[in-house]
Amino acid sequence: MREAGPRVSLCAEMDEAWQKSEVLQHVDVLEGFLVSRYPGGGDGDGDTGRDGDAREGAGDGGESAAAARRRVADTAASARRALEGGDLDEARRRADDLAHEAEAWAGHPHFPPAPSHYDADARVHDYAKDLARGFLSSKHRDDLATIRLSLTVCRSRIIRLCHLTARDRQDFHYICGRISMCLDLGHVETARRELARLREIDERYRGMPCPAA
Repeated sequence: MREAGPRVSLCAEMDEAWQKSEVLQHVDVLEGFLVSRYPGGGDGDGDTGRDGDAREGAGDGGESAAAARRRVADTAASARRALEGGDLDEARRRADDLAHEAEAWAGHPHFPPAPSHYDADARVHDYAKDLARGFLSSKHRDDLATIRLSLTVCRSRIIRLCHLTARDRQDFHYICGRISMCLDLGHVETARRELARLREIDERYRGMPCPAA
């Protein structure tokens, strides 16, 4: 990934890293699924594809399973090269090629389903974290990780509270969203301020017994 220049904002870098991570994660999932659909090594082992036909879906003109695996790997590699070169549009086109081929097995039990928004972000986060190493200092990354852990702990405590007022519950969800957005954009100080607001809600109910049923 290219290094951040002096005129490139941190928000822009983080946004680019997130978009690249979304494509990269999608490519990895599709490549893994498609390669597993074609028997390995031409020895008849592995998944036999749809309707028991190892060649079906492998391509036009009776393409062999080995050739299909190479083609899938080449398409995935092209997407990764495009990402490394900063060409998101090209990478997305290659990912779309893989997605189109995968649709031939849409009814397969291992076909990768569309994840929820929460699951999708959770999967992409690790990819984005790796890409962020290219432009965030070690201290900045550690600060973001510490705040993210604090958010997880504080959020889990508040979720278990049985007597939140409607107003505090609304603030809780709003502030959690604010913190997550700040972390995704690399804004340490703003995330800390929002985390302090979240802790105020937590402390307000600390030791308070649940109301009698």
